[in-house]
Amino acid sequence: MGRSLGGTIALYALACDHRVKGFALWATTPNHHRNIRNFIVKRGGRFRYSLFLVLSYLDSLHEFGKATRIELFGLRLRLKDLPRKMMTLNGAQLLSKIEHAPVFLLIGDKDEYVGLREIQEFQKGIGGKVRSITLVGTGHTFKGAESLAMEATLEWFEELQKGQQRLLTT
Repeated sequence: MGRSLGGTIALYALACDHRVKGFALWATTPNHHRNIRNFIVKRGGRFRYSLFLVLSYLDSLHEFGKATRIELFGLRLRLKDLPRKMMTLNGAQLLSKIEHAPVFLLIGDKDEYVGLREIQEFQKGIGGKVRSITLVGTGHTFKGAESLAMEATLEWFEELQKGQQRLLTT
């Protein structure tokens, strides 16, 4: 289980581990390139995104000290690391290669980063092994609906466990 970038990290860390019986992904973007681009454009416009790309490229040629370092989700990164590392993460593509694990996707209907388009992108590659739930009135962090998010996720895990037990007993 993981939320946002943590969901992508869980996918990349455990995708090939056949002990994993399913993935619960909360507000997890399927494509970090598009997500980071949209984040920068929403905050500063297309010019700022172009500037980010230029500065990232320059940072790959020469480090400019603290001016090219950022902290993102507790990670200290150089600007060059975003396009070369973070923006190459594609959870939807990775999930399309996993045949053994069903997926539970949870989003908020007011999430400005992960919405129905992202759910559809995940579903396109996964097929019928996905369940998605949209929590009404919540954003990217499910503020005010944390208990609903936990209940829905635990219910899915319990159903998943029962399904596994049925497979073992029949």
